[in-house]
Amino acid sequence: MSKASRMHRGDEFGKFGAGNATAGMGGPMIGAGAAITVDGIVERESGVTPPPPPISVKALAIIFSVMFVFGIALVWLLQVAPRTLLGG
Repeated sequence: MSKASRMHRGDEFGKFGAGNATAGMGGPMIGAGAAITVDGIVERESGVTPPPPPISVKALAIIFSVMFVFGIALVWLLQVAPRTLLGG
C-alpha cells in the first residue's frame, strides 16, 4: 500500500520531518554513515563487535576547553601581569 502524496511548501525541504533523504543531516549526523559502515566491515571480517572509543567526545571537549582557559590565563600573565607588577 503506497503512501498518498501531498503538496509540499518550498520552505520545508531539507528540514527534519520533510520526508526527504536530507532530513536530519545536522552536525551530529555528518560522518555517522561512514562510522557505521566501518564498524560493520570490522565486525563482519573479525566476527567481533568493535569496542567504543577509549575517550568520549564530551571528555575531549572539556579537556580542550580547560586548555583554552589556561592558554588565555598564560597569555594574560605574560603580557599584562609584568606591566602591572613591575609598574611599566
